[in-house]
Parts: sequence; structure tokens; C-alpha cells
Amino acid sequence: MLFNSFSFLGAFAVLVPVYYLLPRWRLWVLTAASLAFYASFTPAHLLVLLGLSAATYLCGVQMGAGLPDSRRRLALTTGVLANLGALALFKYAGFAATSIADVVPGMAQAVDPLVRALGSAPAGLS
Repeated sequence: MLFNSFSFLGAFAVLVPVYYLLPRWRLWVLTAASLAFYASFTPAHLLVLLGLSAATYLCGVQMGAGLPDSRRRLALTTGVLANLGALALFKYAGFAATSIADVVPGMAQAVDPLVRALGSAPAGLS
């Protein structure tokens, strides 16, 4: 579903009244709509987004738990590295593998499954 499609316009037309009719549930309505939007591109990527969201949330909870500074710094570093690692994997691993295959003879057969498995980056990961 793209922003400039009729399916998005229809979903948006349903979402806006639901958002205003359920003021206590607005956060959950928007979260569900956002997840449905991301799942419309590639449903399997929704698991990546949910996993990264959960990991980031848990790191944030650890940072706000009143722990010593070293533990809070570790939680921050872990959260940032998890998100940057996923970004690097999905956005740049295919490019790096293809570039290596172009330089090293005979690597194209080994790299092709990796490039196909990674496919494209999840829509919300950028």
C-alpha cells in the first residue's frame, strides 16, 4: 500500500473517524494502523520491526530504571548497535556481497542466495 494509492485513502478514511471516536485508545489505534501499513509491503518484515521495537523498548526501560551509569550506557549502546546492525544488514549486506562477488572470481554463486534472502529492507527500517 503506497501513500498515493486508493487503498491507502480508504484505510485513512476509516482510521481518522476511529481515531477520534476512541480517544482513550488512540495510541493503540495508530500502532495497529502503522503495523498494518508496514505489513502490507512484506509481512515477514513485520517481525523484524516488532523485534527491533521490542529490543529498543527494553533498552529504554533499562536506561530509565535508575541503574548505575555504566549499565545505562550499556543499554544505550546495545540499543543503538542493534538498530544500526539491522540497518546495515538489510540495506548494505547485499551491496557488499555483490561488490565482493564482482571482485573475487567464483563468488557469484555463493553470494546470490544471500542477496535474494535479504531482499529489500523493511519499509520502516531506514
